[in-house]
Amino acid sequence: MAEDKELLYLNELYAATNGEPDARVSMYDIGTPLGLEPDEAADLAQTLCIQGWAELKTLSGGIGITTEGLKQLNVDIPRDTGSQVATLGTGTCLKEDGEEAAVNMLNTIKTIIATSELPYPVLEEMVIDIKTIEIQMVSPRPKTRVLKEAFRSLADNAEAQSLTSVAADIRALIAV
Repeated sequence: MAEDKELLYLNELYAATNGEPDARVSMYDIGTPLGLEPDEAADLAQTLCIQGWAELKTLSGGIGITTEGLKQLNVDIPRDTGSQVATLGTGTCLKEDGEEAAVNMLNTIKTIIATSELPYPVLEEMVIDIKTIEIQMVSPRPKTRVLKEAFRSLADNAEAQSLTSVAADIRALIAV
């Protein structure tokens, strides 16, 4: 039964975003046509994010559909989704666009682990990796290698906990 609600919510998200992974809509607005209260809509959005079918885009509740969500609905995935993937780059220190990509990914990871019921040892390790990244980001010259290793550890833990969508996003960030 809960799975039916998830798929209905995912279908509404698909319709509201026109199937565009870059689009953003309010998680609460998605629940309105389904007759959901704001708390119910937020719970379903959280569930979809944990499953990798949706992605939190803003802290105020903006969400979007992911390619995994499109796959779940058996929808053709746009071919050009990989062309705009931000990476940390290859330099010794991060450039401005790499810093922005790191901060955005860090915010996404924090949101996902805050809403996931991870075993304490895994959560503890992930928090330490997050703190390592945050400390590096305070530096006037954040070191790319240090950040890549901390993000790699986060991706490994995310994969081990079946958070495959976020793990794939992290691996795309540290690619190159």
